Amino acid sequence: MTHHWIGHEVILREVVFEAKLKCEEPLRIGVGRASARLTTLADLPVFRVGMWKDGEYVDEIWLPGSSIKGALRATTERLARQRELKVCSGLGKDSCMSRDDAKLEKYIDDLISKGNIELAKEKLRDHLCLQCKIYGSPTFQSHVRVLDARPIRVSVGTKYGVAIGRRRGTVEVGPFQLEYVSPGSVFSFRLETFNLPNYALGLLVAGLKEFQSGRARLGGFKSRGFGRVSFSEWRITVAGAESQEGAFLLPRFDDIDSDVAFKTASSMEGGVLILEGDEALDLLDKLANVWLSLSEEAIKALQPKELEVTT
Repeated sequence: MTHHWIGHEVILREVVFEAKLKCEEPLRIGVGRASARLTTLADLPVFRVGMWKDGEYVDEIWLPGSSIKGALRATTERLARQRELKVCSGLGKDSCMSRDDAKLEKYIDDLISKGNIELAKEKLRDHLCLQCKIYGSPTFQSHVRVLDARPIRVSVGTKYGVAIGRRRGTVEVGPFQLEYVSPGSVFSFRLETFNLPNYALGLLVAGLKEFQSGRARLGGFKSRGFGRVSFSEWRITVAGAESQEGAFLLPRFDDIDSDVAFKTASSMEGGVLILEGDEALDLLDKLANVWLSLSEEAIKALQPKELEVTT
């Protein structure tokens, strides 16, 4: 009950969040200077994906899932630290698995090589921070997957910019022309989660709400008025919910977690619940509340422990 969700060998529960992502401000996720295969005359183009479509090779503007996931992780890292929860960035030697000369990674590898799988899970539960448990680290598989956001209705714009030297107040770089996705552009958004307890789902939802409020932004040039996005038309699919007296339940996954009960009049396909409209919004709020209502004792229990290896 207390550590079984850490593993990936069995899917206990899958919750998928889908929505339309709308650019409220110019949005730029770029690829640096234009490549040899020019798709735009801008010096700094936005990210594009080349593909065959209707017998013609085209370049479509997508929002990379890696960029969305990175921005979401940074946002939930801030939210976790606000609760005084110790978390890492997951990057390089700062990650839980890699710090201290990869002591935890080597210890887990040794347990697995000896067939001590359950003990390995228990140690991962105790010594990984919540961020690494959710998003993964260089040697620990993520429990979430953020897909590339594909275009629904997209237009682009360009603007000229310069870089002003701080000492002399003169132009140091430029002028250069940069490309951006125009406000009003709409993309698909899809976040897939596997085997996450409700408080972890709630932290993800709380992070998405930060983007909705404008406290978090996506892409570059955020200090120049870029990057605000919003979400609408939520659709949540749930596999692994339990039926309970005419309602449904996302049961708690460990001793820190809380049950989430919800009703739905939406459809069900192959045992998978589909929530849309107010039902989806209600579940989002209930999940976020699980995270927000964690007690000081629960936060203390979530703190990653120091690894002591005896030889």
